[in-house]
Amino acid sequence: MLKAKSTFNFKIFSLSFIIVMILSFIPQIGIKEEGPYTYYGFPARWLGNLGEGDYSFELFGLLFNLALLYFLLIFFKKMIGAFKASLKGNNKNGFDT
Repeated sequence: MLKAKSTFNFKIFSLSFIIVMILSFIPQIGIKEEGPYTYYGFPARWLGNLGEGDYSFELFGLLFNLALLYFLLIFFKKMIGAFKASLKGNNKNGFDT
C-alpha cells in the first residue's frame, strides 16, 4: 500500500518552535517594555506581562512567528540542497572545489 507523502516536516516545526521560544526571551530582541507592561515575542508579540500576576496571550502572534520561522527554515533547507546539488554537478564536470 502506498503512503501519501506529507509536506509537513515535524523536525523543522520543532526547531522553529525552539527558536521562537529562545528569541522571545532574549533581552533587546524579544523583550519589549512599555510602561509597566512587558511584552515577549519576535517579530510578533505573543505574550504579555501586565503586572500583578496578569498575563495576556496572543495566539495569532505565536502562530505568525511559528509559521514565519517554519517557512524560512524550509527555504534555507531547499537553498542548501540546491547549492549542494550544484557542487556535485560541478565536480562531475571536472571542476575542483
